[in-house]
Amino acid sequence: DESDHLERERCSRVHLDAITSDDDGDLYAFRGHHFIHIDNDTLTSNSIESTFKELHSEVDAVFSYQDHLYMIKDDHLYVYKVGEPHTHLDGYPKPVKEELGIEGPIDAAFVCQDHHIAHIIKGKDIYDVDMSATPRAPSNKRPISLLNKVDAAMCGPGGVKVIRGNHFYHFDSVMLFVASRALPEQHKVSLELFGCDH
Repeated sequence: DESDHLERERCSRVHLDAITSDDDGDLYAFRGHHFIHIDNDTLTSNSIESTFKELHSEVDAVFSYQDHLYMIKDDHLYVYKVGEPHTHLDGYPKPVKEELGIEGPIDAAFVCQDHHIAHIIKGKDIYDVDMSATPRAPSNKRPISLLNKVDAAMCGPGGVKVIRGNHFYHFDSVMLFVASRALPEQHKVSLELFGCDH
C-alpha cells in the first residue's frame, strides 16, 4: 500500500546514500533502491529504477548545479536535467575522473547556492571542484576533523547539512564544517528532514 510505503521511507532509520536540493528548494534523497522527493512539503517515494532508469540503484553521491542533478555511482557520473520526467543527458555516464578530475568512489558532494564550486567529500578529505572551469580539477584539499565518515551532505540557504547514519548536523558554512572542532547538536533525519512524527 502506497501510504504504508511512504511512511516506511519517511521514518526509516537506514542511512541515506545521497541527498541534494535543487534551485527551487525541492529535496531529493536516495537510499538503497529508493528515491524520496519533497516538493513544498509533499513527500513522494519511488524506486530509483523507475525515475532514473540508467542508474539502477545505490547512488554514492548527488549534487545539484544549474537545474541538473549530478549523480555519482562508483566511478561514473550521470547527469539529469531536472523536470517531469528527469532527462538523462546524452553522452553520460562518463568517468568521474574525466568529469571532476577526482577518482571515485566518492562519499558525498554538494554545491552551495550561487556558487560554481562542487564540494566533494572522499574519505576524510574534502575537495573543491570549480564547475565553471575546463577541464575541471580538484583543489583546496583539506581534512575533515569531525567525522571519519560522511554518508551524504547538502547545502541550502541555511548552510550545510552533513548526514551520518540516521542523524544530521547543521553548519552555517562549509568553512565552519571543515574548521569545527566539536560536533553541533544532532538532528534526526526521519523527524526533521522527512517529517516523520515518531
